[in-house]
Amino acid sequence: MAFHGKCENISMDGALISNISLFDVEVGNEILIAIPLPQKNSSIKVKSTIRWIEKNQFGIRFYKRKNPRKIYKRKITVFTDSMICSTMINNLSRGGANIQIDEKFFLKKESEIHAIIPFAKRNEELTKRSVVKWIKNGQCGIQFV
Repeated sequence: MAFHGKCENISMDGALISNISLFDVEVGNEILIAIPLPQKNSSIKVKSTIRWIEKNQFGIRFYKRKNPRKIYKRKITVFTDSMICSTMINNLSRGGANIQIDEKFFLKKESEIHAIIPFAKRNEELTKRSVVKWIKNGQCGIQFV
């Protein structure tokens, strides 16, 4: 569902939105807001949570990752008790990674895997026990455990 609103003020942590549509919102709802930029047809999309509501206004807090991700395009090896596969890592953080998955490599949400990740500037690698948190469009998010 989409609705229009007006950003009354904005900070690094959140914003005050005037809801000028007929859409009902509730405290705790997660929303995706699109903030238009001065360039033509350009905007920043930000995940947010509604923190409070008063009359026709509400306050949102922007979602922030606990561990910022860095683009890290490298070949990695992923294995389970019964399968092994060579794939690509897209990005990496202290807490997890986004990896490409082949449809032949049957992973399920919450399944345990191991990822062998090479270091960028050394001839060494790191093996991380991980849990699959999401799977979508040939990619999955893994959380290191």
